Amino acid sequence: MRSLFLNIKILNSWFENCGRLTFTIILVFFLCLVAILFHFLFDIINLRDINFTQYQNGNDSPIVSFVSSVILAPLLETFLFQFIPYKLFEKIKNGGNENALLLISASIFGLYHFYSLFYMLYTFLMGLALMYGYMTRVKSDKFAFWLIAISHSILNLGVFIKNVI
Repeated sequence: MRSLFLNIKILNSWFENCGRLTFTIILVFFLCLVAILFHFLFDIINLRDINFTQYQNGNDSPIVSFVSSVILAPLLETFLFQFIPYKLFEKIKNGGNENALLLISASIFGLYHFYSLFYMLYTFLMGLALMYGYMTRVKSDKFAFWLIAISHSILNLGVFIKNVI
C-alpha cells in the first residue's frame, strides 16, 4: 500500500511539473479514453438509460451549437466546477481533505449534466479528471484554468464533430 501512495505522489509531481502541452495532451487523451471506455461498457452491459430531461440541442444551428459547446461551456464550467470550488476550498481548508473537494466538485459537475443517469455518471468521471488536473496544476501554473478549459473544449470538439458527422 505504501508503494501505491509513493507512485501516486510521483505521478502527481510529474503531472504538476510537466510542460503545458504535454499536460493538455495527456489530460485530453485520458478524457477521451474514459469516454470511449464508459460508452463501450455501457453498450456491452446493454443498460437502458434513465432519462430525466429531454436534451434539446438538435434545434440549434451548427454554429450556435459549436460556440456553446466548444467555447462557452468549457469556460463557464471550468469557472463554476473547478475554479470556484478550489478557491472556496482554499479559504476554508484548515486541514481539509483534497479528496473531498475532488468528489464534491465532480458530483456537482455530474448533477449539473442532469439529462440522464448515464450522462450524469459519465460527466461525474469527467469532472473527476478535470478537477484532478486543475488541482495538480493550479499550485505550479498560473494558466491552470486555461489548460483545463482547453482540454475540456477539445473533448467537446470531438463530441461535436461526432454528432455533426
